[in-house]
Amino acid sequence: MRTKLAILSLLLVFAMGIPCALANKIGIVDVQKIMETSQMGMDYSSQLKTETEKKTADLEARQTSLNNLKQQLESQAKFLKDEVKEEKMRQLRIESGDFQVLQKKYLDELKQLEYTLTTGLHKAILDVVDEIAKKEQYTLIIERQEGGVMFNLDGMNITDQVIKEINARHKK
Repeated sequence: MRTKLAILSLLLVFAMGIPCALANKIGIVDVQKIMETSQMGMDYSSQLKTETEKKTADLEARQTSLNNLKQQLESQAKFLKDEVKEEKMRQLRIESGDFQVLQKKYLDELKQLEYTLTTGLHKAILDVVDEIAKKEQYTLIIERQEGGVMFNLDGMNITDQVIKEINARHKK
């Protein structure tokens, strides 16, 4: 009975040791750093910034036009006939409503662009990480921020390697 228990204990120890031996290569990736410092991430950020600036400039010009129309109406209100004043107020309400619709449309477009760019970059990161993990036989790769990593050995962080590969692929 003791022999069977000893053999069972040894088998259990060896069986538990196998997963430990397999799980010995862990990598860390800082996705935020990749998004901020890779060429692809910087290009996407620049593209989003350019679109935001274009849309903001357009909205500011339209807002200025709207404000001028409002000031013109206020300054001329006492000199205008009621029908003309009503027509100008109606025009101001329409343009104000159009401005709000356009503002929402631009915001939605920018959100969609940001989502599309971020999704594309995340896919590129995942593809590169997957390739590195398979090639270098990592058993686990953890995202630095989301994984709650507070400390890691220098050799565990593969972020720079991922950035280098994404930059190489982005040039093509």
